[in-house]
This record gives sequence, structure tokens and C-alpha cells, in this order.
Amino acid sequence: MTLAGKLRACKPVLGMQNFSGSAHMIEVLAVAGFDFVMIDTEHTAWGIEHAVNLIRAADSFDIAPLVRVFSPVEPQIAKALDCGAAGVMVPLVSTAEDANRAVKAAWYPPRGRRGMCPDTRGARYGMESWVGYARRLPEDVAVIPLIETIEGVDNIEAILSVDGIDSVCFGPGDYGAALGAAVSGFTDEIADKTMSALDKVAAATQASGASLITTPLSGLDDPGREINDLRDRGVNGVMYSIDTMVFHAAARRIVEAYAGANPK
Repeated sequence: MTLAGKLRACKPVLGMQNFSGSAHMIEVLAVAGFDFVMIDTEHTAWGIEHAVNLIRAADSFDIAPLVRVFSPVEPQIAKALDCGAAGVMVPLVSTAEDANRAVKAAWYPPRGRRGMCPDTRGARYGMESWVGYARRLPEDVAVIPLIETIEGVDNIEAILSVDGIDSVCFGPGDYGAALGAAVSGFTDEIADKTMSALDKVAAATQASGASLITTPLSGLDDPGREINDLRDRGVNGVMYSIDTMVFHAAARRIVEAYAGANPK
């Protein structure tokens, strides 16, 4: 079953964000048993020219590659899908109109307005029937709005009503920043409001039959507790942290252990 199919069926899925730009790290995640990897082009220094090779690595190891485009601009969505991504995460979706534009950018006419080209990696360079490819695209590819603004949470029911939106991703970091965390840090008050927003999004996805993806807010200290807490809140898609942060946390533990065994 494709990742899009799993999300439509609200099956549990586990992923991680790739900020390292390392194909090696993607292969390691696949071997470890992750369902998907989110290849980031919003916050990283590289773009689709590098992301396509990360998509190749994911495909070769049977882990679904999502691409977070760097903006909700339509050509970025189409280009990621032309490169063969299993779906796109679209940042800063705050209204139903934003969500509809993202879907239109992903699908071909008459359902959307994406420019057609059979000679792309996504269409297997013309070796697949174009009609077959265009027809299966809405079933096999996920368009996932990132709900990370106060306005987006307020409009979640309208966003979920858009044809073609079967899942959303709640971004606790940016939502907290909108509440002032970028200045004050994640105070208890901001953390509580952020989790209340997650609960509102979860209630809306459950009511509409859509999937909800998010990342733990509390860090890397206790994965089991964090994942169970998200599951209890109605989250079926866990995007657990960032590959470079996981590596950094492991590296720090090694350094601390070494320092403890070798005091100066």
C-alpha cells in the first residue's frame, strides 16, 4: 500500500525529517523500519536538484519520500511530484483557498492545473501510459497541508473539506512561535496552548476521517512516552524529529559519557 493509501485509511505511520541531505541516512531509516522520510527543502540549503537524488535513495530502499517544498508556490509542488515524490508537505496553509491551490498544483486538468509532461521521473520517463499515470496520481500521491498558524487551526474544518486533502500535518514549532515562543521560549503556557491546538486539529481530522501527522514537542528524551501521548491524542502519523538532531543527541551522550569516564 502506498503512503497516500495508508494515510487515507488512517493507518499508523512513522517518519523522520531529513535535514542532513544524506542518502545514507535515508537508507538507515528504511532499514530501521520507518515508513516515510520527509525531505526538507524549506529550511535546508539545498533544493530540488539534490532532493531528487534523495528520492531515488528512498525508492531504492522502499521508504516513502515526502518533500516539504520551500513555499506554497505552485511550481514547487509540481516539480517535487515530477521528481517522483510520494507526496508533498506544503507549509503555511492557513485557509481552504490555500489548500485548494496546493491540490490544484498537484493534479492535472480537469481536476487541477498542473502542466503535463510524460518525460519525468514521476511518470517513469514516458514508459508508463500517460492516461494511467494521470488517473492514479490522486490515489498514489499525498498532498499534506502544514497547519502551523493560528489562522490555520481556526480554519481546520474548512481546510479538511477541500477535495484531495486526506491528511494534514500540525507544526507545533511554528504554531508556538506564532504565540511568542520565538521570543520567550516554549513556556508552560505556550506549550499548553500548542497542545490544545493539536487537540482541536485532532478532533477535526477524526470527525472528517482524515489522518493527522505531527512531531513531538518535547524532544528526544523518551520516544515511547511521546509517541504514546500523540497516539492517545488522535495522531496516527508520527514524524519523529530530524535526522541531524537525533545524531546530535546521540553524539552528545557519547561525549558526556566519555567526559564522565575521563575527568579532567
